[in-house]
Amino acid sequence: MLRRPTTDLYNMAGFVVDTIKAGAEGLIMTRGAVTSDDPQFYRMIKKTSQIFLQPHDLSPNHVISFLIVIHPDHVVDIYLNDEPTVTVEMAAKRDMAAGTKLMMSDIADIRRLRFTDVELDPADKVLYCFKVGWRFGFFFDLSRPTPLDVDALQFSLGDLYRTLTFEHIYKTLESEDDSNALFEAGWFPFIEILAPDYEPLAEAYHHKTNIDEEEARLIKSFTRERIERMTNGWWGHAPFEEKRAILEAGIGAYLQDTPEGFVLSIKTLGTEVEGLLRRQYHIDKGTAKGKVKVLLEHLIQKGTQKSGSGSSLFLPDYFLRYLHDRVFRQFDPASIAAAAPIQVGRHSVAHGAANPAAYTKRDALQLILVLDQIRFFTT
Repeated sequence: MLRRPTTDLYNMAGFVVDTIKAGAEGLIMTRGAVTSDDPQFYRMIKKTSQIFLQPHDLSPNHVISFLIVIHPDHVVDIYLNDEPTVTVEMAAKRDMAAGTKLMMSDIADIRRLRFTDVELDPADKVLYCFKVGWRFGFFFDLSRPTPLDVDALQFSLGDLYRTLTFEHIYKTLESEDDSNALFEAGWFPFIEILAPDYEPLAEAYHHKTNIDEEEARLIKSFTRERIERMTNGWWGHAPFEEKRAILEAGIGAYLQDTPEGFVLSIKTLGTEVEGLLRRQYHIDKGTAKGKVKVLLEHLIQKGTQKSGSGSSLFLPDYFLRYLHDRVFRQFDPASIAAAAPIQVGRHSVAHGAANPAAYTKRDALQLILVLDQIRFFTT
């Protein structure tokens, strides 16, 4: 750590958004977070380097990350590269023993970053740049009319770190064409397939090539062992434990790996989605009454509160859309008389309206993944 003496040069208030003429008013960014994909990143990093690094012979070529803390007396602490120690708070997909090696495929969410050996004062100003893969994130909080909220800072850094780590997820969702195509096919960035499964699937849909092959690869990866490892996390948590006999029957039917088993699995699990939501609503609210819309909104609210962020890997807003448009989508009864294709959904399954050809292995697996996603929202 480098400590530099008091100087007015370090009393940084923010970054000018647009050119401001002398005596005129203008916009200044006093708090923000950007990635190296944003052109603003390079302007901000260059100015930060000119003020804090280059005057002390600190070459940008040798800096991978930095934390700059400006104290109230304008004394500045500069931490470079491996300083300070940073811990990342994550949610794991399943129980993990201490000392277990964490893989990307084990991550259910990234929540916050903490500086474990730096004590931040409410009067401090902060600039932090860090690297994830081949990209950078830059966060700054330079306005002190109000005290520095260290808790909010940690969550903001978690958001930035998560965005960089799972960039492909957010870019796919931001593309209306890509997300619509995936949703219509029943695919969602379910927590279980975030890494490494979802990216090649999304790429196939984006380029409209090898879609069947990628879907087949993903479905094949769900071996009996993987499904049992995933569903073991369901038990012991109400309402999943209460529904265990029914849910296990649906899982067992899927594992038969036959057309008949997929029909039985979808018929069994298709209506249990609403049952789980209604039971959870009863546990939380003391009543089981409520339209499906109310049950879904309650689930999303629980997930948002649990993850601490609407942009978490739980993707609550997008999951609400997926549940509404895919799982609980309506069907036109007139389509039955016309023998028109009706896809699998809670209502079409419950009312016997879905076409036999719609009861596929893919749809059965997607229902299992929906249930697993709900588990993260509720437990």
